[in-house]
Amino acid sequence: MECGMRTVYVGNLPDDIRPRDVEYLFEEFGLMNNIDIKQGINGTSFAFLNFERACDAADAAHRRNGYDFEGELLRVELKDGKGRSKGNNKVFVKDDLEDERAFLLVSGFPKGTRWQQLKDHMRQVGEVGYCEIEDDGAQVRYLEPNDARTAVATLDGSSYMDRFLGKRAVLRVRFLHEVPPTERREASGRSRSRGGSHGRRG
Repeated sequence: MECGMRTVYVGNLPDDIRPRDVEYLFEEFGLMNNIDIKQGINGTSFAFLNFERACDAADAAHRRNGYDFEGELLRVELKDGKGRSKGNNKVFVKDDLEDERAFLLVSGFPKGTRWQQLKDHMRQVGEVGYCEIEDDGAQVRYLEPNDARTAVATLDGSSYMDRFLGKRAVLRVRFLHEVPPTERREASGRSRSRGGSHGRRG
């Protein structure tokens, strides 16, 4: 099962990249057991990261693929145990009704909420593949559609406390495919959950 993979391939890294640079780039997604950096060709390097949790690996692959790191766009993909690549478009594609029902739209949280905090709140009912905050709310993808159904049943109307902002709010949780198109505005790069390009820690 693709969502069970814990190894992430990271390509297009600088040839002088250090393990702590890679750790800094990916540490927000979860704990890593190992970072293995390899020398590539044409002045680039690549790395294999092993996460403790499969959902964190999936989140890292989704958020860091195509990410601007020191002027270069990273290639980040999940890898299975045989070294075969599983691109992000295959991990999160909504190609049938069952998969579509794993996607939720969450709204009502305070402005300035961090995606990590909202993701932790949504994890109460199951493993979350990714959580991306946009202008009109947050898109949340569960690894199992049954968990998404539980989230709609139990977390819609739940109290959310953001400990960083010191604010409390009541969440609205709905299936993304049931939300009218007029309520869904494409973020198109305006997502609050994504920053600019990443540099190295000194």
